[in-house]
Amino acid sequence: MNQKQKFNTELQVSNPSRLLKRFKPNRSQLISGAMMLTAGVLALAAAPTVFTSGTTISASSMNANFSDINTRLIALETVPAFQAPTFLTGWGDVGSPYATAGYTKDAMGFVHLRGLIKRSSGTGGNIFALPVGYRPSALLQFPARCGDDTMCLIHVNSNGNVDFGGTGSPAASLTLDGIIFDPH
Repeated sequence: MNQKQKFNTELQVSNPSRLLKRFKPNRSQLISGAMMLTAGVLALAAAPTVFTSGTTISASSMNANFSDINTRLIALETVPAFQAPTFLTGWGDVGSPYATAGYTKDAMGFVHLRGLIKRSSGTGGNIFALPVGYRPSALLQFPARCGDDTMCLIHVNSNGNVDFGGTGSPAASLTLDGIIFDPH
């Protein structure tokens, strides 16, 4: 049987309530038609459809659902480009061969920071500010490594300010890699 023949069949739904119990979608997932992976079972990602006992789903409906799932997976796999921040006085990138500082938001809405930075002058703790939409709803604190092998802190404030904290020396370097948060 070739690939086209495999999907050119109909799915008979004999017990729709049992099907929904197995997938256990929540209200927002039902409304948005979100895809779910639960215990290795993939729920259909198309807009919610209510099936009654004995309902037959056509091959074209199934193919449309699989196409929708594929589109959503591609969107999740695509890494958006990092945007360079505008550094505040005294801060900048360490430079090659290390990644430059940046921020991005993935398809799930999480904000990612990256880069190796340093304070080249002054004593200011404000590194840069994130734009609206990339800011957390409350103050967040992340551990980071300073270039003198001490632990430092990165604070991401609800006003968007990304600040240095701790007793280490950011003059050597300070990593932003691995900082990921939900801005909601």
